[in-house]
Amino acid sequence: MKELLLVFFCYSFVLGNVKVVVAQDTIKTSQQLKDGETIVSAGGNFELGFFSPKSAVNRYVGIWYKKVGTGTVVWIASRNNPISNKSGVLTLTPQGNLNIIVNLTSHVIWSSNSSALGKKIDTVAQLLDTGNFVVKDVKDNNVLWQSFDYPTDTLLAGMKFGIDKVTGLDRYLTSWRSNDDPGTGDYTYRCHPQGFPQFLITDGSKKKIYRLGNWNGFIFSGFPREISNISLSFVYNDKEVYYMYNIVHSSIITRLVLTQNGVAVRQVWAEKSKNWADFLSGPTDLCDNYGKCGQFGSCNIANAVICECLDKFKPKSPKDWNAGDFSDGCVRETSLDCENGDGFLKYSNIKLPDTESCRSNESMNLKDCEMLCSKNCSCTAYTTLDISKGSGCLIWFDELIDIRQAPRGGGQDIYIRMAASELGGSKGKTKKVVIIVSLISIGALVLGLSLIIYMFKKKKNKRQEGIFHVWAEKSKNWADFLSGPTDLCDNYGKCGQFGSCNIANAVICECLDKFKPKSPKDWNAGDFSDGCVRETSLDCENGDGFLKYSNIKLPDTESCRSNESMNLKDCEMLCSKNCSCTAYTTLDISKGSGCLIWFDELIDIRQAPRGGGQDIYIRMAASELGGSKGKTKKVVIIVSLISIGALVLGLSLIIYMFKKKKNKRQEGNIKVLVAQDALKTSQLLRDGETIVSAGGNFELGFFSPESSVNRYVGIWYKKISTGTVVWVASRNNPINNKSGVLTLTAQGNLNIIVNLTSDVIWSSNSSTLDKKIDAVAQLLDTGNFVVKDVKDNNVLWQSFDYPTDTLLAGMRFGIDKVTGLDRYLTSWRSNDDPGTGDYTYRCDPQGFPQFLITDGSKKIYRLGNWNGIIFSGFPRPVSNISLSFVNTYKEVYYMYNIVNSSMFTRLVLNQNGVAVRQTWAEKSKNWVVFLSGPTDICDNYGKCGKFGSCNIANATICECLDKFKPRSPKDWNAGDFSDGCVREKSLDCRNGDGFLKYSNIKLPDTESCRSYESMNLKDCEILCSKNCSCTAYTTLDINKGSGCLIWFDELIDIRKAPQGGGQDIYIRMAASELGLSITIYMLKKKKSKRQEGFPHESNITTKNYDKFQGIMEDGREIAVKRLSKTSRQGTNEFKNEVVCIAKLQHRNLVKLLGCCIQEEEMILIYEYLPNKGLDFFIFGMSFVDHDAN
Repeated sequence: MKELLLVFFCYSFVLGNVKVVVAQDTIKTSQQLKDGETIVSAGGNFELGFFSPKSAVNRYVGIWYKKVGTGTVVWIASRNNPISNKSGVLTLTPQGNLNIIVNLTSHVIWSSNSSALGKKIDTVAQLLDTGNFVVKDVKDNNVLWQSFDYPTDTLLAGMKFGIDKVTGLDRYLTSWRSNDDPGTGDYTYRCHPQGFPQFLITDGSKKKIYRLGNWNGFIFSGFPREISNISLSFVYNDKEVYYMYNIVHSSIITRLVLTQNGVAVRQVWAEKSKNWADFLSGPTDLCDNYGKCGQFGSCNIANAVICECLDKFKPKSPKDWNAGDFSDGCVRETSLDCENGDGFLKYSNIKLPDTESCRSNESMNLKDCEMLCSKNCSCTAYTTLDISKGSGCLIWFDELIDIRQAPRGGGQDIYIRMAASELGGSKGKTKKVVIIVSLISIGALVLGLSLIIYMFKKKKNKRQEGIFHVWAEKSKNWADFLSGPTDLCDNYGKCGQFGSCNIANAVICECLDKFKPKSPKDWNAGDFSDGCVRETSLDCENGDGFLKYSNIKLPDTESCRSNESMNLKDCEMLCSKNCSCTAYTTLDISKGSGCLIWFDELIDIRQAPRGGGQDIYIRMAASELGGSKGKTKKVVIIVSLISIGALVLGLSLIIYMFKKKKNKRQEGNIKVLVAQDALKTSQLLRDGETIVSAGGNFELGFFSPESSVNRYVGIWYKKISTGTVVWVASRNNPINNKSGVLTLTAQGNLNIIVNLTSDVIWSSNSSTLDKKIDAVAQLLDTGNFVVKDVKDNNVLWQSFDYPTDTLLAGMRFGIDKVTGLDRYLTSWRSNDDPGTGDYTYRCDPQGFPQFLITDGSKKIYRLGNWNGIIFSGFPRPVSNISLSFVNTYKEVYYMYNIVNSSMFTRLVLNQNGVAVRQTWAEKSKNWVVFLSGPTDICDNYGKCGKFGSCNIANATICECLDKFKPRSPKDWNAGDFSDGCVREKSLDCRNGDGFLKYSNIKLPDTESCRSYESMNLKDCEILCSKNCSCTAYTTLDINKGSGCLIWFDELIDIRKAPQGGGQDIYIRMAASELGLSITIYMLKKKKSKRQEGFPHESNITTKNYDKFQGIMEDGREIAVKRLSKTSRQGTNEFKNEVVCIAKLQHRNLVKLLGCCIQEEEMILIYEYLPNKGLDFFIFGMSFVDHDAN
């Protein structure tokens, strides 16, 4: 026996962390659990003991899955106080305290503090099969302490996630610091009880990252997707508030974990792949980022620009909004006037806003709720509290924030307080609204302009025509304040008569509503000089009317007349009586009085670029006004936004010009600027010196990332941001001091050397000749650093060919097939280390080229194929950015360019393997995430396996394509979709397959594809049908409607296009699956005589079958035999005949195309023989009907 114990001890010692399992699920006061021993729950689900995370040596007491997972830890006792060796012991004191001690001493490094009495009691600590570790009194079985009350990063089934209001116990999740360190991380996920309770993820600074939304009786409004096999409950009363989930199907193993990146992920164990599969997560997409669109802004991930103001609201800062900075949110177009009566406007299908300022009442109905809110001027909105019961009241008392359009159609209605005039006269007579605050801005503007004029007169010798300047005392220079023309739309008459110019549109000129181009051919060719004409001619004698056009720069006033004493109504009457009058408006919007009327065609109209235009009423034919005979509305809203817009713009420009004149960088290490944009062979660039591109956009020199002391050569933004780096030269070989020097050799090589020695730590290897050349290295305003031969200006090397983690406008992102040059992105290792990270984003040229993010060899995300307009994986147009894709025998690449030069944008591959499109927000001085990929779980490569389709809008996101079924139904139902799907009916290419159309999808992985540019879709189908290895086909270029793309493998990474911009694909299917829809047009039964032209087999008698002629959906003529109701044959005989006929395949025998057995119906479908059967030509007559004889 001793020998066996010795062998066992040695075996345990060799295995290191292998644990000796104590054959029980409890620890008693007389026992100790030493490092190396464990206890296991009764059903074997969970195990408790000492462990070390991954490569760490520190030891912790924790609970992990026993049956599944790779020791996945769900709870940790001493997470912030580990033991550095294996001397730890877990004990249970006589008072009921769990203690972790070291070396059997009195040094306690962690305690449960669970003792309720000073005296000794009979206690036991038990690990339950739920994963809960409880300390209880053996005598009365009362629980003194439980691990479920002190979760770490994981929420298990049956845990209460929330607050005990009586004891103050707060059960919440905190992330791990890293995979090797389970200490308390940066992110917290907890219940916030203020107002109406909600669950929030916050970071270390308490900044709100993600909000689950409020409970609406069914589910949380932020994620309105039902979860199969999981039941949810939410309790909110005087004693406690918490959320809890339970598992309906005991075979399902699931958990909710808060990751180190601040994402709450619902995971399901996939037994087949032995891995955790992500099922749900939050934040899911950009719209889940808290307050993404500011107050009263709504986020819709399906839109090109994801943020928009709610209806009847407008951007608070139009300039910032248009630049992609939505942080300021929106304001009402018309201010509230509670004392004189407001109303409420209904908004549907939204994630309800932050409920921190809310109050709730369970007994009220929606009508009571409206009355309560309307009586309180501080109440901003209301809704139903519990939509499952249709009762309860939830009201808001603050500005509304964190609103989004529900992505899965499961949002809720909300009623927001609005001015009565915005509700379509629902409060009776509408009133004239005068916004007095505009007078303040006008006064400010007048004062500002007076000062400007004064400064101009004082400095006449420096004044330039067309530009307002302000003297900047600090820089001793004139700062541009306003200028005109500002853009193309300011060019006089750009869009001709009755044409309107809008700089925000792709085609800047458009005809006013109810007008059409005078010369459509010229207009479509980009010549707008002829302008527009009315769609319906005027008929003044029989009565015209006037149509209101809003927010425009008023047309040329050369033909105008004005009257200061009239009001708008008088102005309308005056204009309507004069058939020569073409339009009218208010003369003075600050006073809301005066009349200005036009007597000629209107020209030089533009959409006001900053939302500060004016209304104009243009004469129209009565038929265009819906029979109103020109009666205009009685509501006059005098809003003076022109002055506000001008003032805001002016002040913004002043601030910008002052900041532009700063001659020193304000961040990090101040650099000595070299007054040039180039480095010559005779020059050295030392650490501390920089070169700046000609326009000042970019800067190059040595830098250190964040808290790192290492030095690198890089390029960063100069005008904007906080020195955001876009390219690094020596990313994997840094210098640990400031002795680095960048040089350009006589052969055209860029070298980084240390201490002016020959120790080269990085080289561009750009020299192509051994002889000396006159070379120069220049930093361009695009951010490209080029080495070129001065003599012929040939580029020898450029940084754009060797990107790091950032893709700038004008970069080619792809492969040069001639030289083999591969331009791709690789992530940084961390914020402190720009070295090559784990993730790569590159063009995969196999099959039809596509762009993939990979982790080593594992595919993480696929952008999808180029379809002639955009990439199918992200079918959302990007405003102000033009995309191009080139695929020739010489090269394949993708490139983007910026349409609006004032816009700064970049595409960066971050350390988490996400490609992010960012736009610079000048006001907040920050990069705003505009697009990203992967965007949601459905973007995870191959999420639903082969022939599986992912739809983020569904409760279960994975589903098999139509006519397919799960390959492994058990795993599929358990949430493991990795095995994908198979056809319900196998292919039979030799006997004829067909193709089924699937619409609006992201096309599958194109690695096995071939493409043909000259084919059309019909040619593509023919080509695919002739090759039994071809699995699917589609149109190559939907822009031209031409080209052919065909697949030769099983299809994977398919998803439903989230923005409705997917593509059609035609997938090979068995003929029987293609809906043998038959149009029977001859119903004449032949009981004693055969119908001519029908096929005949000797073992099928006419007494048994009725015969028809039919046409299939694809146009093929067929012969149909239907088993007669009077037939003596049964199902078995019918099946035997089908088998026999199917086996007799010969070119001279008619083919059996299909059969059908449904209830009492039995049908055979054959080829139709238009020239009758062979028997007719041999005997001149049909075979004898044996049954008739």
